[in-house]
Amino acid sequence: GKLLDIFNSREQQSIKNKFNTGDVLFGKLRPYLRKFFLASFDGVCSSEIWVLRGKYISSAYLYYLIQTDKFYEVSNITFGSKMPRADWDFIASFSFQYPSQKEQEKIAKFLSLIDEKLNDIGYIVPGLGDAGDRECLVERLGDIGGPHGLAELPGDDVTAVIVEDR
Repeated sequence: GKLLDIFNSREQQSIKNKFNTGDVLFGKLRPYLRKFFLASFDGVCSSEIWVLRGKYISSAYLYYLIQTDKFYEVSNITFGSKMPRADWDFIASFSFQYPSQKEQEKIAKFLSLIDEKLNDIGYIVPGLGDAGDRECLVERLGDIGGPHGLAELPGDDVTAVIVEDR
């Protein structure tokens, strides 16, 4: 995810969620748009964005986990027809597989290097380096199966942090 713009939160009259460096941000409004960001700074965001922190998984790994087809499918079971929103209670009822902390670090590092390279390529050749170019790599997170020492992560083991900025 790329951050497209930054606003002064004092100029916004809406309720906001506070986030910290390393938190994963996920747009719950119209989740089919796949809006996500790994925070590189502390700040506040719209209440239409979930601030996610893993209890048993690293934020870097969580950032890629939310990009898998499984998470996408689950988050797109929405409520509201005019402005559909993902339902955290529904997502929390699902389990996601995850490897050991050491493997999470390796996987996240590898995928972040791929992101960096694709981003560089995108600057050289317009149209390349988009999310679709790396989709198959990220999707491997959802396809890991079988007896590989993976644990099940219930969806409710990811904390959705909702904090009002005052």
